[in-house]
Amino acid sequence: MNAAREHGDRSSFGVLWIGTLDYGTGPLQASDRNIPAQRLATFPNSVTAISYGGENMRTALQSRIDAGNPRFQLKMYWSRPSSNGNGHRDGLQYSQGIISLRVECTD
Repeated sequence: MNAAREHGDRSSFGVLWIGTLDYGTGPLQASDRNIPAQRLATFPNSVTAISYGGENMRTALQSRIDAGNPRFQLKMYWSRPSSNGNGHRDGLQYSQGIISLRVECTD
């Protein structure tokens, strides 16, 4: 994932987690934010560009394929989702055009 647009101070957020979950096939709802994810990777809160290819990502993807699931969905979330309370926007902003999942098949 290419670098994000940075906003404010992310130091109070803890670390950035990436996990997998199943949102289902319908449109996302605000309540979907509360669906727990299976954590795959952890990044420091200073990260902006993300690249990850760990074994647990491969295992999670393969289990979805084996189960016949047509989607592999990821969630990015902070370990402490609270801002510093100064009234300014804090966080990272990724545009949809720069997010991609590349899968390479090997025998």
